[in-house]
This record gives sequence, structure tokens and C-alpha cells, in this order.
Amino acid sequence: MRAALAAVNEAALAREPISQCRFTDGRVFHFVEGGDGSPVVFAHGVMGDLWTWTPQWDAFRALYRTISYSRRFSAPNHNLPVASDHSALTEAADLLDLLAHWRAEPAILVGASYGGYASLAAALARPTSVRALVLAEPPLLYLAERTPAGRHLRAQFDQTVRIPARLAFARGDDRLGLELMLGGIAGLASNSASLADAVEPRMRNVASIRNLTLSSNEFPVLADDELRSIECPVLLLRGEATAAIHRVVYDELSDILVHAECQVVPGAGHGMARDNPTAFNHIVLDFLQRHGATR
Repeated sequence: MRAALAAVNEAALAREPISQCRFTDGRVFHFVEGGDGSPVVFAHGVMGDLWTWTPQWDAFRALYRTISYSRRFSAPNHNLPVASDHSALTEAADLLDLLAHWRAEPAILVGASYGGYASLAAALARPTSVRALVLAEPPLLYLAERTPAGRHLRAQFDQTVRIPARLAFARGDDRLGLELMLGGIAGLASNSASLADAVEPRMRNVASIRNLTLSSNEFPVLADDELRSIECPVLLLRGEATAAIHRVVYDELSDILVHAECQVVPGAGHGMARDNPTAFNHIVLDFLQRHGATR
């Protein structure tokens, strides 16, 4: 798997040069850009980076001005933590700064996992900068607290995944912290071969999951009334085989985002854009075209 991932990344790099955006406060973000038309910006999950979206690149670049960037602590960025409350709100501010720098407003934001969380927060902070939202299981875990079943799943996740991972990161055991979080997020057994194979390529982004897991504001609350006020088209996705905690959050968020279109990506888990890219790309492109978000 590691060799295959490297080959895919090298192919993407061969086609598109990696660019840098440097802000005066010292933040540096790496990104790739290609295509013409309405801007589509991909925001990866907490263990991903700009290469996460390789399976989407050609399909979207053919129709849109397509940008994939590495969020603050993901490779090849080397940004250092400056606050103990890093969260989706921080990531949303980064994203809005980048949209302005790229002259990409309003943009179609396609966000996976925590990248979806940040995209949602960005749309609330500056609605005029967002033309449409595609959200693949944004982990607003506080929503799980609203039902007895959800509270049980959230407590189980905290006790078996998040708290042990926080302790591991705090004592400097990055690999164990990543293994715990990856297993819990992806729903993989701790002793499974698939988990072992998945850990190594994600170690390059361990700073991202470490800084979030140690944050005092890991899952900031986005007010229901503000979420309901979103006027742009919204597509909310979940994987058919995703972990139970993600299903609960998806159900609660779909009840709040009453105007969102909700779809299930078949044969996929939490990492649906990679698990079944053919279905993911078809669903998203069809949604965007039906809502007039084309060049």
C-alpha cells in the first residue's frame, strides 16, 4: 500500500506543480491547482494532505478550476502550533484567507471529515465566500450527545479512542496516538492488517492529528440556528459502511440542515472519496451540475 500511495502521489506531482502561499504572520500552505471555470476547493481530513484528493483530481479538473491544499499542520507544511485551542474555527479562518489569496470567491467547498467541519464553519463565518458545500461526514461529535444511543457511542469513542490517544500524544508516543485515532475514526480493529498498513503513510501528517487531539476545543459547537441559515446548496454524504458514531452524527446533522441533499456512498466507509471514488465523483459532480455550479 505504501508503494502504491507513493506512486499515485508522484503521478499527481508530475502533472501539477506544488505552489506555496505565505502569509505575513508566518503561516505557509502548500497547494496544487489545475483546470478552469468555477473554483472547487478540496479540504482533506485530519490525517490527510493535498494528495488525499488524487482520485478526484482528473474528474474535477476537467470541469472546474480545482484546488487541493494541505491544511495547517499537514505535509508538506511545517507550521508550528501557536495556541492550545486549535479547532475547525481556526481551520475555517485559514481557508477563508486562502480563498481570498487565490481570488477563488465564491468557491465550491468539498470537505472530508474534519475538512468538512472547517468548510462548514467557513460558510457560517463568511457566507458570500461559499457557492456550494459538499460535506463528507464532518465529525461534529457533540451532536451525538442528543440521543441515548449517541451518548453511548460518544462515551465509548472517548473512553477507547480519544482519551487514550490524547494520553499517548501527551507522552510523545505519536505512533500509538495515530493508531488509536485512525482505528477509531475508520472503524478498524486494533490488531487488523488493514490498520497496520494504513498507519505508515499517515505518519507524515501526525502533527495534524496530534494538535487536534490535544486541543481544548477539538469539536467546537456550531449553533443549530446558524446552520439552518445556510442558503447555498449543500450535499451531505456518508459512507454505507461507516462507523456507528459517524452514522449518528450524520443523522443529527441531516435533521438540522433541512435543505441539504443527503446521499450514501455505496461500498465505502468514512474515507469514502478513496474507498469508492467512482461513486463519490459521480454523486458530487451530478449534484453540482444540477445546482448550476458549473463553468
